[in-house]
Order: sequence, then structure tokens, then C-alpha cells
Amino acid sequence: MFGAHASGWVNQLIGGFEANGIVTIESGLPFTPSYAECGNDEDIDGPGGTMCRPNLALVGGFAPSKSSIHIVPGTNSNYVQFFNPVPAMTLNGGIYGPFQRPAVRTFGNIQRDAFFQPGLWNVDFSLAKRFALTERVGLQFTAQAFNIFNHVNTGGVSNQVDVPSGGLITSSASSQIGTSLRALQFAARVQF
Repeated sequence: MFGAHASGWVNQLIGGFEANGIVTIESGLPFTPSYAECGNDEDIDGPGGTMCRPNLALVGGFAPSKSSIHIVPGTNSNYVQFFNPVPAMTLNGGIYGPFQRPAVRTFGNIQRDAFFQPGLWNVDFSLAKRFALTERVGLQFTAQAFNIFNHVNTGGVSNQVDVPSGGLITSSASSQIGTSLRALQFAARVQF
């Protein structure tokens, strides 16, 4: 499209480029809030009745959102606060922030998987340049950038709402394919 009639060294300089990109945008995985004393509320004669879900006592009062990364100096304990935990839910029927501990052997009114963890956002990019050495032999240089904008994609959230670690995200999503921190890769190959 551009420089189609260039010849000689100009064509070698501006011709033969290829650019590729992959953009991945995903919503977060669902999660269900839970509470620490759930085991004491289950039916001792059969399967649990509460399913470890509290009641949502304050409609709209629980709105998780990702904070910035908190760096703890001198440790590897960096974290993201996704929601603020409430005090220990010790009394059945007691209200703790936006939550209420359900009665023994009753279901909490929060639906299963009613909330979503942070999503994933990733951009990979590559640029390749081909040089013609002879009529049948070429040399290709490639530069690839994975997560080119170095966007931090977080791991799973601790879903218990009444423990000190509740709402913390302490890992990245690097175990998933293509979600590492920025990585650069360079390659050269002879094509014939």
C-alpha cells in the first residue's frame, strides 16, 4: 500500500514488515461470599443447609472493586484489597456491615456466584521484518511482546467476608496462559 514502487535499499529498509496483535478481554470469574462460622450453622444430621452464604442485609451495600496494589516493605506480601472484611459474624441474626448471619439450618439469601472477581485484560504484539538475501533465501527478524502494556491481572479473591484476609487478592493470574507480566522475545530465522 505504501512505497510499492520503492527500489533497492529503500525497499529493504521500509518493505517486508508484518505486525500482529492479540487483545484478550475477559470478565472475572464469579464468586460467592462466605463466612467463617458456617460450619456451626449446618445441619448436623445431613448436608449443610446454609451453603456458607450470609444474608445480604443492606441492598447495594456490598460492591466489591479492585484497589491499587498494596506493597508491604521488606516482604513478598503484596496484595490487592477487593472488598473490606467485616467483624467476625458470631451471632445468628446479627448484622455485620452489609451482611447478616442466617439462622441455623437456613439458606443465606445471597445467590450462588452473585458477584464477580476482577477481569482479565491482556495485549500481545509482534513485529517481523523480512530481508531478501537472494531470490529464494530470506532472513526474518521477529520481536514479540507478551502483555505489552504490563497490565497486572490478579488471581482469585479470598471470599470469606469476616476474616482478616477476606477480600484480599494475593496472587497474579500468571498461571493462566498469556497473562504473565511483560515478556519480550526476539528471534531470527533463515527462510528458504
